[in-house]
Amino acid sequence: VGTLDWTAGNLHYVGTAPTGAMTFNVTNVPTTSAKAMTLNVMVTQGATGYIPTTFQIAGTSQTIRWPGGTAPTATSSAGKIDIFTFTLLRTSAGSWIVIGSYNLNF
Repeated sequence: VGTLDWTAGNLHYVGTAPTGAMTFNVTNVPTTSAKAMTLNVMVTQGATGYIPTTFQIAGTSQTIRWPGGTAPTATSSAGKIDIFTFTLLRTSAGSWIVIGSYNLNF
């Protein structure tokens, strides 16, 4: 589980290879309606790669909407970096839409 503080910036780096599926909890996200914010997380993978499967905003679980409706397959090669980008859309109704994208195998 990684806590990503929005006030610390929108670029985060995970330098230690994860040992399982990741949970990201974003804190201190502005709650102004009809706004979009982008968060980037660079993950150094190990021999077995893992992706973020749980995404939370202030502890509340959100659905990650991946391109084509399919989650990516992480890079399984020690030292390679996978980049996950999340666009957070705050709707006028006060809920969130989380769109995930990725660039793999750097």
